[in-house]
Amino acid sequence: MWRAPRSPRARVRIIGRCADTRNTPQVHAAVAGRAGIMVGFAARSGPVAQWWSRGLIIPWLQVRILPGPPHRQLPEASTSASRRRSTGEGGGLTRVERYGRTHARTRALTPLIIGAGVLLLAAALGLAWALTAGTSSASAPTVADAGLTQSPASSLGETPSSGATGSAVGLDIEVPDVVGKSVQVAEALITAAGLTVQTRVSDVGSAGVKVDAVLEQAPSAGVRVQGGSVVTLTYQPKYGVTASGKTFVVVVDAGHQAKPDMGLEPNGPGSSVRKAKVSPGVMGVATGAQESVESLAIALRVREALKASGVDVVMVRTADDVNISNSERARIGNRAHADLVVRVHQSFSSDPVLEGVTTFFPSGNAWVTAIEMPSRAAAQHLEDAVVRATGARKHDIVGRSDLSGFNYSTVPAVMIECGYLSNRAEDAKLATPEYRLKIGDGIAAGVMDYLRTL
Repeated sequence: MWRAPRSPRARVRIIGRCADTRNTPQVHAAVAGRAGIMVGFAARSGPVAQWWSRGLIIPWLQVRILPGPPHRQLPEASTSASRRRSTGEGGGLTRVERYGRTHARTRALTPLIIGAGVLLLAAALGLAWALTAGTSSASAPTVADAGLTQSPASSLGETPSSGATGSAVGLDIEVPDVVGKSVQVAEALITAAGLTVQTRVSDVGSAGVKVDAVLEQAPSAGVRVQGGSVVTLTYQPKYGVTASGKTFVVVVDAGHQAKPDMGLEPNGPGSSVRKAKVSPGVMGVATGAQESVESLAIALRVREALKASGVDVVMVRTADDVNISNSERARIGNRAHADLVVRVHQSFSSDPVLEGVTTFFPSGNAWVTAIEMPSRAAAQHLEDAVVRATGARKHDIVGRSDLSGFNYSTVPAVMIECGYLSNRAEDAKLATPEYRLKIGDGIAAGVMDYLRTL
């Protein structure tokens, strides 16, 4: 590279292999020309026109500056710059200075132009994705296609939990299987799948199912639905614990026993009236089934359902071959500090047509005054729940003052007679495991309804 003779008006600074990289080759040429210097350009590749159109300095541009003819100053009037300086146009800037400003603005706008292009590209991609998702949702099966309906949360007392976003709506999603899982885990799985959760508590505890476990789901596992669809989970509540953390205690007494005990005992503390300790039960007219056997089968089902709901259950007996007097049965409940004692029996009448459920509660004497009102409330809950579960005929609840099992009790107690063994049709139903299951679940549901009020 050759250096030109210094000139007072020379404004070009040569650095290494290329000229000042802050300006374009054209600027260097113009400045050199005013200094009386002739400039020649040489590049490794690419036409000069390309450098000019882009207005960019290429780092590896080689600039050769050679001595030229003396600079000839043109008359001021003949140059556009002099005219602008004389008239005040252009702010008194030379062509080179104006060109430098224009180039600086171009470089400042370049990032904005690039950013705008990126935004336009992103918008185009987003629009294409949205059109694709909308096309796939048009053919996605719905809950209605599977023959299922969705009930509003307000009609079931349910708790909705939405896990779907707007972008998930319209996608074809398979409902996961959550039966048997805890309700917390089930909610997390349903939400993660892009669906909405509704929860409802079971009407009665189910034997063998852990507390807070999902019993049913609708739609069923494997059904394909749209994103955001509602999945209703029915779960096993933990009703057996109060808000303060106390576990409810329920004593279940299966009436009678295999052999009666006709020995006498006072029908209440200090009473002069004496009754048989355990009277014989009745027998079914159609099946010949013993009341003690059928009552025990129902009582065992009640135990399982209550335990599944977290209740601490105490059984007066779990076998038929026992000998426990009515007063002792009441004392078992007293010692357990039971929240409720449930005595399970069957009815018998000289009228073979009579059928249905009857529930008794202690009333009418000083021994039971303290427990009469809560016992009455519990009796109503039990009768309503059993009738609801079985469809049996409902009889009014009845207060009794002559039952030793009530008169010795210091805790709320009820006695439910589940049906008439004197009615051939009802006797036949009571002998079936399916009907006993309904009665047992109904009794447990009634007990839970009562415990919720405590």
